[in-house]
Amino acid sequence: MEAESISVARPSIGVRLDEVVQRSNQRSAQLVWLFGDTGQGKTHFIREYIETRRAEASVAYARCAAPVGNQSSSMLSPHQALKDVIEDLLRGQDNAQRHVNLIKNVSLTILACIPFVGDVAYGIKEIRRDLSEYKRGERSVELEKFVEEYFSTLARLSNDSPVIVVIDDIQWADTQTVQALEHFFSHNDWATSRVSIILAGRQSEIHASPELSAFYTRCAQSPRSTEILLPPFDSNQIRQFFTARFPAAPLNPDVLQWLEHKTGGNPFFLQSYIQHLLVENLLSEDGSLLGDLASYRGLPAEIKVVTAWLMKVLSEDDLNILLAASVLGYEFSLHELAHLTQRPPLELIRRLRKIRTLFGVCELVGYKLANGRESTVYRFSQHAIHTALYNELTAEEREELHRSTAQYLNQLRLASGNDNEQLGSLASALMLHARLGKQPDIEYESILLKARTTSDVLDEDAVLEQLKSLSPMLGRPVEELQTLFERALALAPLHSGRQATKAQEERDAVETPSNLPAPVQDTVSRVVVKLSLGRVHEALDMLDEYTSRVKGIGGRIHPVLLILRAIALNQRGAHPAEISTVLAIAIEDASQPAYQVLARLAQVALVEEKDNTRLLQQLTSAANYDGKFRTAFTPMIVELVRKRLGGKQEFAHILRRLEEPYARG
Repeated sequence: MEAESISVARPSIGVRLDEVVQRSNQRSAQLVWLFGDTGQGKTHFIREYIETRRAEASVAYARCAAPVGNQSSSMLSPHQALKDVIEDLLRGQDNAQRHVNLIKNVSLTILACIPFVGDVAYGIKEIRRDLSEYKRGERSVELEKFVEEYFSTLARLSNDSPVIVVIDDIQWADTQTVQALEHFFSHNDWATSRVSIILAGRQSEIHASPELSAFYTRCAQSPRSTEILLPPFDSNQIRQFFTARFPAAPLNPDVLQWLEHKTGGNPFFLQSYIQHLLVENLLSEDGSLLGDLASYRGLPAEIKVVTAWLMKVLSEDDLNILLAASVLGYEFSLHELAHLTQRPPLELIRRLRKIRTLFGVCELVGYKLANGRESTVYRFSQHAIHTALYNELTAEEREELHRSTAQYLNQLRLASGNDNEQLGSLASALMLHARLGKQPDIEYESILLKARTTSDVLDEDAVLEQLKSLSPMLGRPVEELQTLFERALALAPLHSGRQATKAQEERDAVETPSNLPAPVQDTVSRVVVKLSLGRVHEALDMLDEYTSRVKGIGGRIHPVLLILRAIALNQRGAHPAEISTVLAIAIEDASQPAYQVLARLAQVALVEEKDNTRLLQQLTSAANYDGKFRTAFTPMIVELVRKRLGGKQEFAHILRRLEEPYARG
């Protein structure tokens, strides 16, 4: 199947739009801001959406034309997008009777501005006569009243059937169109019309336009204005796309993970990378993997366009800053960037803020411990932008920048003394930059550092291969390097005699809600507030945004957020299978025992399960929990056991075994 014809469902976004249209049907005109980055599939999604609504509504699509070169939007053809909407309304209407009603209700002032309408209106006697008289100069129209006539026309059209208008690429709208939309939205005469206007565009560029930004700000507080963010594909949607593209291919998790990492879930980049892999013979025509993705550094032509765009719009100084940042990774810290560029941090903060505001290629993450120092951390807005910039550097430039970063991080290592938290935070980055900067001494020190400070299980076979490659460069036998590595590993927290006590302390700390990581705690607080107000879709949008952000940096979703998603889906009336799938991921996360129990209990409480054996299995697993919050979970488990299985005699002996110890607890 050709990639252009593949559609991946985004049901939650469709439901949000349906709710807006439903509100407009109750005689309340609605405005929707549909935001999405370049390549996120706004146009594909919105066109598909209005096609599915054509039977019950009059729908129209128009796209704002981009200014040429440095042309100001004030120089564009006035009201062009609005004129295109009317033309599309008339041309795309298949229902004959509705077509006639549309033409009869369109103002002559509007018809006079759209040359195409003369053909569309053919056969409608009165309209044809009026147009003919206007063209002969025998009948005048008040063009200065275009805006009033235009929206009065839309209001009249909505009396016959709801009207859904889409204006795409709104960031390129001419000034007069923006002023007209604001006039419509603030005018009481049209507030009760059954009109839904969807404005789709890139949020960063909307904010960069003074007129649009002011309009958006004034709309933000209105109950008739809705914001919808079109997120990138998640891992499940990437799998659906790949399966649709290659129906016969066996699913290869490595390929899907590689595509997710490279594209960040951007549908356009996903399509581009797949096509590029086919051309480069890394994928067969049936989707099977043929080459080594781990070592592949190619870049699709479409993504090279991103580089060309950056080369054109960025000043040389700003471009050099971003090129240096690309060496530090998708996420980069201010202290490392200041070292690489030899610029004062305050100057970098101001430049990055300007770049972020004008071009949207990077964003602020926050202040945290990053590679040995507390620092402000940023990240690129898309993986493709990071990849494009990194590929713009020559091999010599990359090596030099990696070498300089490795030497700087090594200085931090030497200055950190015995501070394991700082040392542990820079071990991985130090190893990466030392290897790419060809600094074998520092690379070996970073291996020992990671061995001493990690609390994770290291892949010792992979480390051994790394030591073998370093041995000739260091001039030391591999056996000696391995012995020193094993001694360092023996000092790691994982191998300490105090590990059992420490692990329990860490579990207790992790399981305390007040000790959740700050981004998780903030998201939990905001989602809970939205759910308490019954604003389920906004809660799900927040969870989607957080999930996309975490997956973009290769992180893991905290199970408490998965549990909240399940609760939100349940409130929305989602299919039990969807809820069960979300909770299954949380149940599989054994690193958070308390939340694992909560996920099991949520599975029992939220999902109707006809298989009593599976119900009992979840409750039994929850009953086996023996952590810090055992007494808090006791009444919950007992109540669920009694409520769901208490009347089943065949389970009575198992229920007694479950209930008795917990009743005493």
